[in-house]
Amino acid sequence: VETEPKYPAFADVKDPLGAAPADPRLLDLCRFSALVARCDALEALDRELGLRETQTIGEAIDRITQKLRDHISYQKGVTTSATALPDVLRHKAGVCQDLAHVALGLCPQRGLPARYVSGYFYRPGGSSELESHAWCEVHTPSTGWIAFDPTHRMLAAEGHVALAYYLSRGPQRYD
Repeated sequence: VETEPKYPAFADVKDPLGAAPADPRLLDLCRFSALVARCDALEALDRELGLRETQTIGEAIDRITQKLRDHISYQKGVTTSATALPDVLRHKAGVCQDLAHVALGLCPQRGLPARYVSGYFYRPGGSSELESHAWCEVHTPSTGWIAFDPTHRMLAAEGHVALAYYLSRGPQRYD
């Protein structure tokens, strides 16, 4: 498999936060879903990460990517593939799919069209095996889709092999 990701640095994504997507097909990607639901704990995390102080999409994505692991530790066996967002936030632990779900939960609060990406991650120079993995993509007006990986605190790179995208299916709230 050959991949050629060409994402700009977060600092170079200057699109302002708060504008509704120009393409109406992206509106559904600004909503919450059954696994990525609005809840008080998510709103508290938004405040803890300082996302309300960010001005651009690049700043917001960078903050989520770099700071989320400070609040949600990577720990196997705490969650399953059916674990809902409020449970991940309560445990403050999970795996890549959980970190992606939390990141996706933070995006609608900032008006960002986002989607879940499922695929594989290859670590060049490390293990010779691929790992199944999950990360996120956010759509920006100037750049299009930008893939970011909150588990590894990075933009998606050559080792990220996307297989499928999950799209939101409407709002829900858990409390």
